[in-house]
Amino acid sequence: MKKPLKQELSNHYRDKQLSGEQLEKLHRLQANAGKAHMTGQGKASWLQRLSKFLDRFYEGDKASSLKLSWSISALAVGFVLVLGIRAGLAPSQDEKVVSEIAYNHNKQAAMEVKSAALSDVSNYLSKLDFSLINSERFASPEWQLLGGRYCSIQGSLAAQLRIRNTQTGKVMTLYQTKLPQYSPAIGDTHLGYDAGVKVELWSEKGLILGLAQSEVDN
Repeated sequence: MKKPLKQELSNHYRDKQLSGEQLEKLHRLQANAGKAHMTGQGKASWLQRLSKFLDRFYEGDKASSLKLSWSISALAVGFVLVLGIRAGLAPSQDEKVVSEIAYNHNKQAAMEVKSAALSDVSNYLSKLDFSLINSERFASPEWQLLGGRYCSIQGSLAAQLRIRNTQTGKVMTLYQTKLPQYSPAIGDTHLGYDAGVKVELWSEKGLILGLAQSEVDN
């Protein structure tokens, strides 16, 4: 098993008979490199400081310096890759919105207002800081509005509308909200799956819309 960077450096420099002060300084450099939120500039700065430290310690011993420089470079590259992989595991904004919509959909909370007229639902949900829209995707007569309720998506107040396809009987939830921190490109649709729910996200008339439907038929 490959030893941690700190241990590799400590062992190597101990063999070179580093003074206590030099070893402590080296440990401080390594500790700074391990900060999870280090910026790209910070990484470069750490490598520059480490390089200068090596040059001073190995002054007059170019062969050893070159050999260790390659070793340190390989370890540093591995360290940066690990940070990148960890960052890649964090959910994207799309995934966060999909998960929250799927959660709301699965709750199947009771509608606060029942009506097939969007104006009735809009009047009831008067606390929204936007006006509900008739989405172009559901303009055909086969789509019927059943009612709606308030919900929250990413901390923003949203409308959760229940709609039904009269031809298939499939009931879905349609979400409308404003999310300042999230704005898909107009015309683009993001498709996601979470907790057995298929979610489509898109922008329309200044709002973020999300359509959720259970993958198993109702």
